Amino acid sequence: MTEERVSGHGTGADRSDLAGQYALGLLDGDERVVFERRLKESAELRDEVARWQEHFTALGMNVYQSDLPLSVFDHLKRELWSENRLPWRRRIRIWEYALGGIAAALLAYFVYNSDMGSRPVTDVLQANIQIAQNEADLTFVFNPVTALLHFEYDDGQELEGSRFAVWVVKGDAAPVSFGVIPVQRHGALRLNGAQSRSLRAGVMLAVSQAVETPEFLGMAPLMKRSDF
Repeated sequence: MTEERVSGHGTGADRSDLAGQYALGLLDGDERVVFERRLKESAELRDEVARWQEHFTALGMNVYQSDLPLSVFDHLKRELWSENRLPWRRRIRIWEYALGGIAAALLAYFVYNSDMGSRPVTDVLQANIQIAQNEADLTFVFNPVTALLHFEYDDGQELEGSRFAVWVVKGDAAPVSFGVIPVQRHGALRLNGAQSRSLRAGVMLAVSQAVETPEFLGMAPLMKRSDF
């Protein structure tokens, strides 16, 4: 039954539900093993997981750690993970839309900052680049499972141009171009295999406006979330 349920076959809605549960870390044990085996074989399933991870990442990127009352934790745990809970997808929609931004922020906080019975989807890396020229912040989050480099641009003063070139800097070696991203609030850059393998903790990410020459606006190291 486990193999049949999480093999990635079935309707599009079934695949989407499983991908969403995987992105939240709700699949465990044999279910997770079977799903990850199918994930390696199916580009369509990887794209579905990537869409969910981008969705939850966007919820969590602006959630700052704080000490919440124990009663809030208990209430969330009871409502979202009790034996009599609603189907997980309805729970997500209720908290996001019925209760609005507060519940979405709390949900994202606990997904990223607690171990409420679920383990992390993967060990993501993050780099926070400060662009002094216009007092802006550009945050990158790299997910090695999906090979997506998510970004969030918190613009300060208006910056001329409509795109950033992304560079990887390793020691004294020449900077390597990783592509171009638009100057927008949220987005993601899909990396190839070689690019994904080259990103690890400690590697410097940098951005410039000129694609041909790396005159950097700012740079920062990729770090594990736990190191922030």
